[in-house]
Amino acid sequence: MEVRKVQSREAAVEDAAGLLNFELEQYQNRPVLLLLSGGSSLAILEKTSHEYFGPHVTVGALDERYSQKEKENNFAQIAATYFFREATQRGAAFIDTRVREGETQEALVLRFERELRVWRERNPNGIILATIGIGRDGHTAGIMPYPEDPEKFRRLFEQKERWVVGYNAGEKNLYPERATVTLPFLRAIARSLVFLVGEEKRGALERVLAEDGELAATPGRVVRDMADVTLVTDIRDRA
Repeated sequence: MEVRKVQSREAAVEDAAGLLNFELEQYQNRPVLLLLSGGSSLAILEKTSHEYFGPHVTVGALDERYSQKEKENNFAQIAATYFFREATQRGAAFIDTRVREGETQEALVLRFERELRVWRERNPNGIILATIGIGRDGHTAGIMPYPEDPEKFRRLFEQKERWVVGYNAGEKNLYPERATVTLPFLRAIARSLVFLVGEEKRGALERVLAEDGELAATPGRVVRDMADVTLVTDIRDRA
């Protein structure tokens, strides 16, 4: 894993977007599935070039909040961006995980997983790219920490036969009902850009970079197990 420490949040956005643009440029002749984290990582889209998008690119959310509210649902927030409008005009496809009228959480989970698998079946040689955020509590995608119950954590998120799972995180997050990719799915992603900014996340960064640590306590440590990862942060070493 490459770690790039820059001077400011703005520099981190520029750097992460530049890396994403480079990856998209490399794969203009290959099917691409681009999965985007919500939250602060969406800032990367402001600087992402649209010229590399076309029918060969499919865009989706890395995890979803089970909510019909546009300010909560991750894909709805993506759909509200200039990036989305430009990608649409250039012919990109989308895995739209906005919650449909009357759709249950489990139905959303099954639809999300089905669309990921259909993409892979149709594009066996396609490449999956992802932007990944890590919260101050160490969560990543929709995978919350369960240091108090590592066995529950493994049952929920280490299901090898599942690419997406749904659950209720309770008081662990403001948006408890989730449909999230699993840890085995994250480990299968070909190239990932981790965006971790803000001094309030220093503890999370330190836990991710530490040689020792448990996934159940800091799910973001999964990036250490992933294939090709660059982590961009504005959190500098203390003097």
